[in-house]
Amino acid sequence: MELKDKIYYSKLLLATTSTIICNLLTILAFFLHFYNAQAYGVAFGWAILVPYYLLLSKKLSEKQIAELGGKKKILMEGIGAYVTFWVSSWALTYTFLHYILWPQFYSPELIGPPFFANAPYYLTSLVILTISMSLSTLSSLLSRKIMDVKRLARYSKEIKKFKDLEKQVRESKDKKDSIKLKRKQKYIEKITRTVMWQRFKPMLIYMVPFMLLFIFLSSTFGNTTCAMFPFNIIEVPLLNMFIRTPAGIATLPLGLPLNYVSWYIISSFGFTTIIQKVLGLRFEQ
Repeated sequence: MELKDKIYYSKLLLATTSTIICNLLTILAFFLHFYNAQAYGVAFGWAILVPYYLLLSKKLSEKQIAELGGKKKILMEGIGAYVTFWVSSWALTYTFLHYILWPQFYSPELIGPPFFANAPYYLTSLVILTISMSLSTLSSLLSRKIMDVKRLARYSKEIKKFKDLEKQVRESKDKKDSIKLKRKQKYIEKITRTVMWQRFKPMLIYMVPFMLLFIFLSSTFGNTTCAMFPFNIIEVPLLNMFIRTPAGIATLPLGLPLNYVSWYIISSFGFTTIIQKVLGLRFEQ
C-alpha cells in the first residue's frame, strides 16, 4: 500500500474516533446536564487533526515527506474524506442516540410515512442510507466497467505533473521550461478532454434511473424526518434549506430533523468517496 493510501485510510480511522468522542460527549451532556456538547464535538473533530499532523511529521522521513509532496500533504491528503465520513457517521449514530435519549419529543407525524406504519424514524434513516450506499456502489461499479481506469489514472498523473511544472515555471520564469510547456500543452488539453468524457459517460446511463428514484422517494417519504443532524445549523445560509422544522417542534434538544433529500446527500458524500477509493476511481488531482 502506498504512503498516500495509508494516510487516507488513517484519516477514516481518525473520523471514526471523532464520531465516538462526539457521541460520548452527548451522553455525558444528557446525564450531567451541561450545554454545548455538540460544539465541543465539532471542536474536537478539528482539533484532533493537529496532534495527528505533528505525529506524522515526526514519524515520516524527509524522503517520505518529499514523495508525498511536502508536509502540507500530510494534513490535506484525504481531508475531504475525513470531514464527509465524520459528519455522515456522526449523523447516523446520533440519529439512534437522539431517539434513545429524548423519545418523548417524537410524535407519529415525525417518525415516518404511512409506508412504514409510523415506525421509528431511524428505520427510514437506515432505508435511505442503504439506498444511498447501494446506488453509490452500483454507479461506481458501472463507472469502473465503462471507463479505462488504468489509462485514466495514467492521464491524471500526467496532467498533475504538467500543472506542477506549470506552477514552477511561473515562479522561476525559466524560458527553456516555458517552451517545453507550450510543446506539451496541446497533448495535455487532449487527454484532459478524454478524462472528462470518460468520467461523464457513466452519468448518461444512470441519470434517468436516479431521477425516477427520487420521484419515488419523494412520494414515499415526503417531508417526514429521516435522520437527526447533531447540531443546530438553522441559521447558516444555504445549509438551512435542507433542515426540516415541523410546526410546534421548531427546536428539538441538541439537534434538528433532516428530510430524505438532506440525509441522502449527507450519507452519499460520506460513503461514496470511500467506495470510489476502494474501487480505484479516485485519481490524482
